[in-house]
Amino acid sequence: MKKRTIFGMAVAASLLTFGMGNTAKAANVTEAREFNGHYYQVVTTTPADYERAEMRCEMKGAHLVTITSKEEQDFVYSLTGKDNVWLGGEYKNGVWTWVTGEPFTYMNWKTGQPSNPVKEKYLHFWGGKGEWDDATDQKQSYVMEWESVAAYKSQSPNVLNKVQYNGHSYKYFSGPVTWTEARDLCKQLGGYLVTVTSKGENNFVYNMCDHKTRGTWIGLNDAKKDGKYVWVTHERTDYRNFGKHVNNGYNGQEKYFGYYEISGNGKKWNDFRNNEPNMAFVCEWDNKNPVILTKPVSTIKVKRGKKVSLKYQVYPVKTKVTFKSSKKRVATVTKKGVVKGVRKGTANITIKAGKKKVVVKVKVK
Repeated sequence: MKKRTIFGMAVAASLLTFGMGNTAKAANVTEAREFNGHYYQVVTTTPADYERAEMRCEMKGAHLVTITSKEEQDFVYSLTGKDNVWLGGEYKNGVWTWVTGEPFTYMNWKTGQPSNPVKEKYLHFWGGKGEWDDATDQKQSYVMEWESVAAYKSQSPNVLNKVQYNGHSYKYFSGPVTWTEARDLCKQLGGYLVTVTSKGENNFVYNMCDHKTRGTWIGLNDAKKDGKYVWVTHERTDYRNFGKHVNNGYNGQEKYFGYYEISGNGKKWNDFRNNEPNMAFVCEWDNKNPVILTKPVSTIKVKRGKKVSLKYQVYPVKTKVTFKSSKKRVATVTKKGVVKGVRKGTANITIKAGKKKVVVKVKVK
């Protein structure tokens, strides 16, 4: 909890060493100051829009500043002077919230504000007196806050507000970035550019994205060889959800995959140029039990005497996978997942990875 006492001390200035967009510049910042065990730093020379500023904070183990008392309000204002700066507040689901999830109880709104939070959904100091205002996204200075001296000293990435699905964590970032920048930023944040390996995961990731204003990168590409699709994690690519425009334009320059900007194309993937404008991205992180096993199809058909390879997705990629047929007289399966039809009938093939298993029905004609 943030207390009322105040103690200031100068500490060595740190640098932000990553960028978004086409350049990566170190940001000159003022000295960090301590207040009630938290550390605060104003970034003035590399203005950023709200979400970009928050991501820069999280890269350093901090977050955009949250203000929960008059004492903290006065302290933060003493650091910023008359500058307009981002605070870590956003209007979501009809209420104002702090990025940390702290109660939004203390407020210091300028008279007449907030005036239009549906469109002006980000919080900042405005007008030179440290009063609060709701604002549209724009480039301006911001204040970073570390929750402890340990967090300030380590400055290890600390990503807030991840969402969970099937044992993994995800977060949407508005960008805009190139595909390679998105890949590198996710890696710096301790994760990877999202890999989508099942219909359920595809629906989940797609619903995270803002398809009204921009497209969204995923971690698939065929940059080295046209048509040889590779996830950034080197997972199998048995599950695919390509749209009709894949490999259809720019003389083969479209090598990097993502969702379309507009939702009219459903949840399909398209290939884009690396520098496709106005692209967001989704990062993914493994949780404590990261083994994921999925199947693109529930039933396969094979003729007697013929063979077919099972399609499945497993992560981590080095996880041992085994296969077992319920009726070897109908269909057999090799150690590599190749099914052979023996005689007419139906058999179940169990695919097992770690403690996870899925079943694919095989119909032999």
